[in-house]
Amino acid sequence: MQDGLGNSVFLGIGTTPTGDGEVLVSGSGSLLAVGGLNPSGTGSSINLSAQVGHGPGTLTIEDGAEVRSSDVLVGDRGSLFGEGGMLNSNRVRVEGGEIGKTDTVGTLDISGNLVFGQIGQSSTINVDIGGNANGSFDLINAGGDVQLTDGIARFNFVDGFAPVAGDTFTFIDGGSGNLGNVSVAITGLADGFEGHIDQNNGNFSFVSDTAGTTEADTTLFFGSGRDDVFDSGIGNDVLRGGDGNDVLNGGVGNDQYWGDDGADTFVFDLAAADDIINDFQLGTDQIDLTAWNFSGTGDFTIADNGSGGSLVTLSGTDSINVVGVNYLDLESAPDAFTGFLA
Repeated sequence: MQDGLGNSVFLGIGTTPTGDGEVLVSGSGSLLAVGGLNPSGTGSSINLSAQVGHGPGTLTIEDGAEVRSSDVLVGDRGSLFGEGGMLNSNRVRVEGGEIGKTDTVGTLDISGNLVFGQIGQSSTINVDIGGNANGSFDLINAGGDVQLTDGIARFNFVDGFAPVAGDTFTFIDGGSGNLGNVSVAITGLADGFEGHIDQNNGNFSFVSDTAGTTEADTTLFFGSGRDDVFDSGIGNDVLRGGDGNDVLNGGVGNDQYWGDDGADTFVFDLAAADDIINDFQLGTDQIDLTAWNFSGTGDFTIADNGSGGSLVTLSGTDSINVVGVNYLDLESAPDAFTGFLA
């Protein structure tokens, strides 16, 4: 992994194409030095991306441990976690991977610059919030500049904590900074809660606009104004795309969708349960049923929902309530549905 002289050295973390590779550096005095023992591993790089020949990698730095590398790339499906560790690196780039764990509160120190997100990539920063006191929510300390360019900031409210209006949680503390089009996902709070990201130079905070109420297995998604892609997973979720041509997938659970402006695609997986699209625009938006392997609209039913809209029944336990769109209009619209078998 190193030549002892600080010459160019590459460390790729990953295994087979179907497996993940993990490196844990733990404990005070523990050191992983890629590219020699100089303070930031000059000329070296760590790559956590899934690439041809191997799967993605995960690097965890915890409990006073240190990792040195000139450049760190958290690419496609890669993960960088910090729980009281130091990453001595001139630059950390998150381009298609994730930074921050989702089940523990901790601090990651980065000596250099942090660049999060790249247009066209799906990058995530996870921030656990278990209270409003320092030390009860995740924090990244960056010694250099911080750019939050694109991607999703996911704020996970844990341990039964619910914020009040005006609560502020600084999750990145850096030098100078730039905030681009970053969408927000919130888990652990009920629908009706709202918040936003605030920037002051290189400091980035999540601010509660309203009081929250705890609700497990719920995700609230607020689009960035760009073309967002969001896959929620399991739970009863509320997805708001905002401006842009968004792709929204609520996953498993009873979900509510607002595409807002733009040409939006609503994706429904198997076991989608009973979902609601509140603002479907005929001729602009689409319902993606790829996961169902349907050949056409004859494989499911479209009927009146009892209030002037449409009820699309996919199975005995799965349906889509399309509010405000007459079922005959939806049935006859040639581009309302996509994902049918050729």
